[in-house]
Amino acid sequence: MPQRTVPRNLILSLLIMALAACGGAPTEEAATPAEPETLSNEALDLVLTDPATAGFELEANGGSDLRLRWPGDGSLPPATYTFAVGPDVYSVNLVEEIKSQKEEMNSRPDGEFKGQVELGSHLGPAYLTRGRFSDDGVTMEEHRLFAKHPRADRLLTLTAVYPPTEGDTQARREQIMTAYGLITFDGTGSNFGEGGGDATEDEGTVDGGELEDDSGASNG
Repeated sequence: MPQRTVPRNLILSLLIMALAACGGAPTEEAATPAEPETLSNEALDLVLTDPATAGFELEANGGSDLRLRWPGDGSLPPATYTFAVGPDVYSVNLVEEIKSQKEEMNSRPDGEFKGQVELGSHLGPAYLTRGRFSDDGVTMEEHRLFAKHPRADRLLTLTAVYPPTEGDTQARREQIMTAYGLITFDGTGSNFGEGGGDATEDEGTVDGGELEDDSGASNG
C-alpha cells in the first residue's frame, strides 16, 4: 500500500494548536519601568522631577543657585524661574511674607503690587503674588510663589520674571504652578504625597486683593 504524506500546512496548524494548548511560546519578562529622572540641589535640599519633561531648561544649579528657563514660544516670551529657600525658623508665616513682598514690590522703580491668591498645593498652603516694575526702562512682571519647604520649617519661594504681554496672566500662572509641581517629596519623581493634590485657588487673605488680569503691557 502506498504511504500517504501529510500536507505541510496541516503539520504547521497542528504545531500552532499544540503551542496554544501549552500556554504559547515563552516570552521575555516585562521590563521594569525606569525611574524618572530627577534634579537635586543639596544646598536648597530640593529634588525636582526632570524639568525637561515640562518644557523647561536648566539655567543654573550650583550652590544655592537653582534656576530654570522657559524658552518661550510664539505667544509668550521667555521667562526665568528662580528657586530660593530661607533659613530654618521656628515657624514660617506666609501672610507676613506676603505683606513684606507687597512693600518690596511697591518700592521698586514703577513698582506696583497687583495682588495675591491663596493656593492649596501638593506642599500644603501657598500664596501666589504678582507685580510689575521697571528694569532699565523696560516693564517686567513677576509672579512669586510662597510655600513651606517640604522637609524643614523654611520658607520656599519660586519667582518667575518675564516681559508681560497682553492677556498672559492665566498662562503665566499655569506655568509657575507647573514649575512648582516639579518639586518632589522623596526624590522618586512623585510630587503627590500626604495631603497632596492639584493646586486649588481660594480668595486671598492679604490686603491687596486677588490677582488682576491686565489688558495690555507697555514699556516705559
